[in-house]
Amino acid sequence: MKRVKVLALIAAMVMLLSACNAINVTKVANIGDVTAQKPEFMYYLEMAKSEAYQLAQAEGNIIQKDADWDTVMVEGKTAAQYAKDKALDSLKMILTLESKAKAAGFEMENAETEIATHKNDMIEQMGGRYGYEQTLSKIGVDLDAFNAIIARSVYANAYMQKMAAEEAYQPSPEAAKEKYDKEYVFVRHILISNQAPQDELIVDEEAAEPVDYAAEAKTEAEDILKKLSEGADFVALMNEHSDDGRGEDGKLSSDGYIMTNNGQMVPEFEEAAMKLEVGAYTTELVETTYGYHIIKRYELPQTGTQYDETIAQITSTLLGENVKNQVYAWADELGFTVNEKFVSKQKIKMEE
Repeated sequence: MKRVKVLALIAAMVMLLSACNAINVTKVANIGDVTAQKPEFMYYLEMAKSEAYQLAQAEGNIIQKDADWDTVMVEGKTAAQYAKDKALDSLKMILTLESKAKAAGFEMENAETEIATHKNDMIEQMGGRYGYEQTLSKIGVDLDAFNAIIARSVYANAYMQKMAAEEAYQPSPEAAKEKYDKEYVFVRHILISNQAPQDELIVDEEAAEPVDYAAEAKTEAEDILKKLSEGADFVALMNEHSDDGRGEDGKLSSDGYIMTNNGQMVPEFEEAAMKLEVGAYTTELVETTYGYHIIKRYELPQTGTQYDETIAQITSTLLGENVKNQVYAWADELGFTVNEKFVSKQKIKMEE
């Protein structure tokens, strides 16, 4: 594949963006002569709206009408402000990376292929050919602007990947280990499912009495709590009673979890687990959509597959933070500016 020179790529983006109509040439943000106009902001705002909606929903707050965007809170901000800030943060990263890449004479390899792949991925995420055209039309982004946005995003990401491969941004093993010891816990749990067994069949529904599986699960879980209070072994009870991923061979899928407060577990489970001291278990049942949990915290493993995988994940996270912090520092040095008047006037609305 022919290598695409950075100047040719940037020139193409400028030409494509200039094809937008006069309404869409409003400058929203810039770093020097590298600018983002209205279509690009609206594109990232649409992405940020989806994220804000999902985060609100995860916290039990449903955005149902336009006014909810200005009242529902997401991470300490209104959902509307969260979406706007997220969109501007995306522009800050992209414009800064592009500016530094241009200054460094950075060239992409296989640019056409990378751009086409990313474009197809985004089209798929927006519901396919018809869905993506509808979405772009709704937010005022024409196809030329969309192509330019994708090209700029791919170019910026390529430069960020180059940074991530450099020694200067690699986190030390000591930093990963310190984060592991401070922020992670190892827990085992007993789950009593509140769902009907998948293989249970009721031949005569009218004749059969309905079974309250939730009540039965709670009674069983409370009985296990009582046994624990009387000195029963937690692992033995887990192996005997827990419904967490028990296979056809009768064995549990996991002996325990290395976890932190990052949303990988359901909120109720995560909150309860992170409060425990080593050796303690939840003396009250933790109810989730899966059923009733009893959770016990153990010493963090220092070897093994889970340990190695967790350290690798932490290392990757720290690497991303190092790169991101450098980009933010560059943005401050170069002077990232925002058209606050334009951004403040944008009203977040529900999908039509």
